[in-house]
Amino acid sequence: LFLSMWSGLTAVFDIYVLEEAKPGSSHTGYYLFSFDFVYVGNHHVRNLLLMSALLTVFGSLALFVTSCIILDALRLEKETGFKSWLVTMGIFTPWRIVAWVYASIVNDMIFAYHIVIFLAWLLFNVLNVLAWVVMYSLYLELTGISRLEDMAKLKMDTLSSRAGSIYGSRPTSPHIKGGQGGTGTLQSNASSYAYAVPPQQHQPRRQAQF
Repeated sequence: LFLSMWSGLTAVFDIYVLEEAKPGSSHTGYYLFSFDFVYVGNHHVRNLLLMSALLTVFGSLALFVTSCIILDALRLEKETGFKSWLVTMGIFTPWRIVAWVYASIVNDMIFAYHIVIFLAWLLFNVLNVLAWVVMYSLYLELTGISRLEDMAKLKMDTLSSRAGSIYGSRPTSPHIKGGQGGTGTLQSNASSYAYAVPPQQHQPRRQAQF
């Protein structure tokens, strides 16, 4: 949130001073600051600086909205709210690095404003990269946890749906079938699985001889 507000305010200020200090313009009166620190040489360079400031304004607005979304996603631990911020930050950070390098080349570094902006964006660019890496790793972790929870839920639903069929539909189960008691079923099952015992042969008794 702070980054979006900082980049938006500095971009609006850059647009204002670039418009006021365009080539061929003259100003009279008292001002709170001087426009001498604005590059007014080549008009193509000025137009690129103006375009950079305009794109930064739109990027800061998108970053502000997605930052509010990701704060709610962090509170609820929902990884779906991370996507918009990751995409926005993934585009905004490289763009600001390119704009920062270009502005540091074309602007005159003898003025304090340009030096402060250069050092500030040097710090912000490093923090932006680190913040994106941390949030992306957290997004991957939450995504993995959600997948494990979905797999566990699917397994529990499958087991609960098959609970009745596992214990009640086998032919050898001791349930009442056809109005017969459980004893008949057990006896029939026992007889079906009994081993055949060969009949015993009776040998004639030997008579005692006296």
